[in-house]
Amino acid sequence: MFAPPATPADRVKVLREGYAKALKDPELIAEAKKARMDMESVSGEELQTLTRRLMTQPAAVVQRVKKVLEN
Repeated sequence: MFAPPATPADRVKVLREGYAKALKDPELIAEAKKARMDMESVSGEELQTLTRRLMTQPAAVVQRVKKVLEN
């Protein structure tokens, strides 16, 4: 789940807590298993860090990825 950069910190906190709680819900876990889906819990902080790293790649890396994806 992503939110716009200007989302107030208190709302981000509520969203992250709700998402973490949902991922522990036995019914959701059972549905995921039934659908043969893997569930892996990753914190909002971890996703934010990863997204920042991905979005700040050097231009050369971006161009190389574009070239790979074109083929």
